[in-house]
Amino acid sequence: MKIIGIEIERKTDILAMAAFLISLGSLIGQAVLLLRGPVIVLDGPRQIILYFESGLSSRNFMNVISTQIYVNNGSPGFDDILKSESILLTIAGRTIQLESLESVDSTRKGIDLVFRSRQAWKPAKIRAGDFISNETLYVPYPSLKDPDENAIDRSDLEKLMAGSSDLKVELVAKTYGGKNISSTCFLGVEEVEFGLSEKGWASLVCNKKNVNHLDFFLRLFGS
Repeated sequence: MKIIGIEIERKTDILAMAAFLISLGSLIGQAVLLLRGPVIVLDGPRQIILYFESGLSSRNFMNVISTQIYVNNGSPGFDDILKSESILLTIAGRTIQLESLESVDSTRKGIDLVFRSRQAWKPAKIRAGDFISNETLYVPYPSLKDPDENAIDRSDLEKLMAGSSDLKVELVAKTYGGKNISSTCFLGVEEVEFGLSEKGWASLVCNKKNVNHLDFFLRLFGS
């Protein structure tokens, strides 16, 4: 009989051919894994915090804190390094770009947002078969075209929210291995407004789908 064009006559030839095919399959599998390299999966943003902090001027500009998890599903030996993180916040047709500045550890004390630690954002290694979880502070991206393009204060945000029902949040990350990763979720305007009016900042769960505003009001008023 013939297998892939090779004539096989004896039982020993059949066993040898089986061993050859198994080895060939193993080599092909290894080649596929080598070409695939690291496989980085982004789980998040899980939580979004919107708050205002003064920059170089006296105005308080909107900053964003996001918590997310990166998982490397690559084979052993295929590690990668997180190179950068950005957040694009789209509302009423306008996109606001913020860039990672610090790695933080935030908590709530009464109605105040408190930082237990703040340090400069640094690249992080994501080992194969492992994960990293980080909480990142994003600040307005200083566009060369217009330095204040992404600097939004509270009154600016309130004007934008008046013409929209939700805020689209897109987290964009890059690795030194050349991976471009992104994840999108949504914040409800009512939830943001409620947080700002209650304590001046908003800590929110970022939903993968557009927010159901009726459900929010039912939860809020206990109906």
